[in-house]
Amino acid sequence: MNKEPKTKLDAILRERGMKTTDLERALIEKGLKIEYYALSNYRSGARKNMTIETLNKLCVALDVTPNDLVEHDAVPVPHKKRYAKAEPEQDNTQTEVSKAPDFNDDYGF
Repeated sequence: MNKEPKTKLDAILRERGMKTTDLERALIEKGLKIEYYALSNYRSGARKNMTIETLNKLCVALDVTPNDLVEHDAVPVPHKKRYAKAEPEQDNTQTEVSKAPDFNDDYGF
């Protein structure tokens, strides 16, 4: 029962016969840390966006390039939107535009 790899990270780990705990150990040996749950989520594809720092750590631990790990066809997941306070309606009446300062004026410098 050999399933298709879910992500590029999963494919690399399967090819090397590594478990997620082995990857975590490899990171620790290099003095790096990524939480186990995050590694599991990256491997399964549940977590698609990773920081440059995380990508760099994985590349160092696995001795690969970012292109080996990044899914080019992945659809970016939008960030959660914060609810902004409703902005007051703008007054449509025209106001006088202040004159831009004339830099030829003598300001005493």
